[in-house]
Amino acid sequence: MTSEDVSSGNKLPLYSCPYIGCVHSSNDRSAFLHHVAGGVSYITHRDMVAGICGSDVKWMTRLDYVYGAVARAERERWPRLGLSTTRRALNVLCGRYNDEKIQCVACFICCQLRTTAEGFAAIDLNKAATTGQTCQKEISMRNSAALEELQRDRPGSLLNNCSYALWRRRYVLQESKGQRNPLLRVEPLSKPLSECVGDEK
Repeated sequence: MTSEDVSSGNKLPLYSCPYIGCVHSSNDRSAFLHHVAGGVSYITHRDMVAGICGSDVKWMTRLDYVYGAVARAERERWPRLGLSTTRRALNVLCGRYNDEKIQCVACFICCQLRTTAEGFAAIDLNKAATTGQTCQKEISMRNSAALEELQRDRPGSLLNNCSYALWRRRYVLQESKGQRNPLLRVEPLSKPLSECVGDEK
């Protein structure tokens, strides 16, 4: 694109092909990476990348080579700066970081706080771009059906992770070298239900 194009303020797709003469663009990251690295879904540039890069470094994929070439191009002040590219960068930023995608959630089992921020989905160029990808994340919301499935697949999971009585038996009531366990002094106190109802009166 020319400097006039990127200064126009027109909304650009999130991803534009970096190859000279190619005008492909997309808002789908998975499809775009298949296009630029020659994945099974888009083999447009596969032969060119393979011909230039070869297979000298066995652990590098075609996508690694493309990442390296783009990084070098960016160091040479490419792509051109302009209102449109700034707008695109802000759209990507808002799409990745917002109040819906990034929240602080507490685990109801261990009470640790974790953020719901996640990385980009892993891309396998040997599988279709539409294949469901998994993202690395620290915590996610689960409903009762997920807990029931966990218990069905791994019997005893809920007892081992959610039972206070079992935890108390394992860690609080155990004596250490004949001494009283200090956790006994700080364990939560509970009252029978009848006493709680009586307090409300």
